[in-house]
Amino acid sequence: MRDEARSRPIAPRLARRRFLAAVGLASAAVVVAACASSPSAPPTPGSTTSTVSTLATKTTVAPAANTTAQATAKPVANPAASGEQMTISWLTRSDQGPLVQKWYERDVAAWEKEHPNIKMQLIGVPWGDYNAKLMALFAANQIPEVFADYAAGFGTFLLNSALADLTPFVQADKIDLAKTFDPSAITALTRSGKLYGMPIGDDPQLLFYNQTLFEKAGVNLPPTDWSDKKWTLDVMLAAAKKLSHDVTDPRKGEWGIIFDAGQLGTRSWLWGVDPFNKTGGPEQTKGYETGKITEVDYTNPKFVEAMQWIADLALKEKASPHPSDVQALQQGVGDAFMTGRIGMFAQGIWEFRSFRTAKVTWKWGMAPMPYGPTGINTDELFNNAYFLGQGAKHPAEGYQFLKFLLLGNPTVDYVQTVGEWPARLDLYDQAIKAIAGLPGMTQTEEEIRQVVTGAFDHGFETPGKTIDRYVEFNNAWVQTSAPIWTGQASAADGLKQVQAKMQTLVNGQ
Repeated sequence: MRDEARSRPIAPRLARRRFLAAVGLASAAVVVAACASSPSAPPTPGSTTSTVSTLATKTTVAPAANTTAQATAKPVANPAASGEQMTISWLTRSDQGPLVQKWYERDVAAWEKEHPNIKMQLIGVPWGDYNAKLMALFAANQIPEVFADYAAGFGTFLLNSALADLTPFVQADKIDLAKTFDPSAITALTRSGKLYGMPIGDDPQLLFYNQTLFEKAGVNLPPTDWSDKKWTLDVMLAAAKKLSHDVTDPRKGEWGIIFDAGQLGTRSWLWGVDPFNKTGGPEQTKGYETGKITEVDYTNPKFVEAMQWIADLALKEKASPHPSDVQALQQGVGDAFMTGRIGMFAQGIWEFRSFRTAKVTWKWGMAPMPYGPTGINTDELFNNAYFLGQGAKHPAEGYQFLKFLLLGNPTVDYVQTVGEWPARLDLYDQAIKAIAGLPGMTQTEEEIRQVVTGAFDHGFETPGKTIDRYVEFNNAWVQTSAPIWTGQASAADGLKQVQAKMQTLVNGQ
């Protein structure tokens, strides 16, 4: 049961003190990357690459009508249809670069052309200030009609009753969610049969590889099939070691892999454990559904083993660059993998944007995450979604804008110009063709489809878009785990400090 998400009546204002505690550290985030919807620099081991959505039960919202994303259903009652003049607001990010900013502006212009009586107020703030700004708008009763799941995101909004239930709107429009969106994208936004958002992108983490380096070293390429159990961590490590040379010289060295610890240590999923429960992997963590973390287990022996294995890629195996080497490689290009001197890189699918802008001259491809020592392979899923603000002045018009944005041409435009992997099933072919046309990509369209879509069957939504107070947890993780990656502390010793800090956060809720 998810009592935390429905134990209080929906209110037009958020509890200011509680929401501020959840997001107050956002502007002070130290190593948090910007979110799946914008390019991020390659992480050092243990850092996080972006934020994410949720592990929910399967949605029950699936009206029987056979409609698709392209269908135009009868709109929900819309007071503005009579010509009433009004303004609705859309809280966006201001730090995603010119491609996304121009996309926002095109959407506003297109919307206002179709709805001349409804003006769209575009409010842009950077990632670190996003939820603090949203909190302030709620506190001032200036609730935006539409906003997204950046920073602390979905878990915080859910616990604070900030999200309108879209189920009645979707049912009235007879939108068949199962035939419109990838199931994982809808599952991520559904709680107790209620749909609290609509997805635009669904980004998995993959293993990108430099095919040119593989061929030069005579190493077999990774597979594209997620069910290939011969692709293991040991095989990946052996390949990474063969790809590495001159690693003490950051000017000409090449390293086999950058493989970080995932958000809050979620790469431990490959070892069959999760830091937020004591019994197993992410499927056992109730907090990913409720949003509220109630237990931490960073000293679990399997978790310790996982983090030491990752740290040893650089410290012992010499197959991964040290954090200082990563920083040096990033200078001037912003992405160590784009230098062509890294053999494999565990990163979100938003890495496509780096390939588009860098225009690499070497060959590359994508592979699944390898199988861990307990026979599990999985990845983090980053669901990017938009929400309707609970208590906003114009919910019907806000919902109409959500439909315009996510079921109409704006999402097509987004996929084509920005590079997001779409949540909409009807846009998969376009996305695959766009990837196949990137400089250096060598895989066939069918291989691209197999790698990307297989990730959704094997993945779980990451903590960054499932739990309340993610920014606080992430800051604590980055700061307290840092000695592990630099070799100043063993994983066993370093994780005792992580455990103590995380337990303090849980106790202080």
